[in-house]
Amino acid sequence: MHLFYVQGGGLGHLTRTDKLIRFLGINAKDVVIITPSQFIHHFKQYTFITLSWDDTVKQWADIVNNTIATNTVNSFYVDTFPLGIKGELIPIYKRFKTLNYIYVVRVLKWEFYLSNMIELFRPHFNTALVLETIYDKHYHWIEAASKTITEIDTLQLYNSNNHKPLIDSPYYLVVHSGDSKAVLELCKKVAEELKDNTIPVFVITQVDVTINDSRFIVKPKLYPVSQYFKYAKHIFTGAGFNLINELKSYKNKHTVYAFNKLYDDQVFRKQQSS
Repeated sequence: MHLFYVQGGGLGHLTRTDKLIRFLGINAKDVVIITPSQFIHHFKQYTFITLSWDDTVKQWADIVNNTIATNTVNSFYVDTFPLGIKGELIPIYKRFKTLNYIYVVRVLKWEFYLSNMIELFRPHFNTALVLETIYDKHYHWIEAASKTITEIDTLQLYNSNNHKPLIDSPYYLVVHSGDSKAVLELCKKVAEELKDNTIPVFVITQVDVTINDSRFIVKPKLYPVSQYFKYAKHIFTGAGFNLINELKSYKNKHTVYAFNKLYDDQVFRKQQSS
C-alpha cells in the first residue's frame, strides 16, 4: 500500500496528490489517501479514509496509527505539512521509525508554521520531493531531515493535452476553488479591471456563490478546469500551487491575485513565478 496523508480542505491538495501519483506511476489500486477534503468525489479511482475537522489532533493521529498498524504500508507520503497541520504526525514518526516516509514539499510560511507546532520535532524522510521554490530555512530543514532530495519540474506533472473550448465564442475565466468570500473578492478585482462588457466571464468554482453582475456566469463544480485554459481569452486566479503551475504555459494571458492564507505563502509564490 502507498499511503498518502493529505491534510487541508481545499481541492488543490488532492489535485496535486493525483498529479504526483500519476507522475510516479503508482497504481491507483495500491493507493489509500487519508484526508478531510470534501472533494474526494473527483477522484473515484482511489481509496479514501476521511478525517473530520471536528476531531481532535489525537483522533487524527489515532486514525493514521491504526491505518499503518493494520496494513502493509510500503511508503507513507506526507503532503505539504511535514509534521501534520497541527503536529498530529509527530507521534506517528516516533512509533513507526523505520517506515519509508516521503515528504511532498510545497511552499509554506515556514517559521510561522513551526511556531504553531506542539513541539519542534525533526522526522527522518527517505525522500523529499520538492515541487517549487521554498524559503531557504525550510530547504535547510529538509536537507537535515532527508536522506535524498528530488526536485521535480512541475511541467512534468501538469502536461495535459486535453483541451476544449468552454463555449464557441471568446470568454474569460475566473478560477478559484476556495471559500465563497475569496471567490467574490476575486470577481470584484476582475470586474474593476475588465473594460470589455461584451465577453462573458465564467467563474469556475467548487463553492456555492451568487454574483450580482450580469457579465459573470458561475459554472460550479467543473473539473478539471485546465481543459478550458487554452481557448480562454484571459484567465484570472489566485496564486495557489496548482493553478500557478497549470498556467505556466499561458503567462501572457494569466493575471494572478495573491490571497492571504494561513500557511500557504501566495505572495512568495507569485514573486517566484513572475
